[in-house]
Amino acid sequence: MQHASEMLLKAILVQRRVTVMDPAKKTSIGHEKCVKLAVQHAKLTSAEAGLLRVVDAWRDAEQHWMIVTLRTCSICTRVDW
Repeated sequence: MQHASEMLLKAILVQRRVTVMDPAKKTSIGHEKCVKLAVQHAKLTSAEAGLLRVVDAWRDAEQHWMIVTLRTCSICTRVDW
């Protein structure tokens, strides 16, 4: 969901002729920068921006949980109970 919202925001920004590439890094901008630019250029409300930030935070939390779970499982399988 987070990636999809980021891609949709980038598409909206490109339609409005807003640069979505970071010239210093030579990569596209991240989710938070997309949200900020969409608020400025695409009439994204603060409530909508907040919701997208929550989705981004959930994604980060899920990734950290997955890493901890996988590491715990690998440790458990190495230990002979």
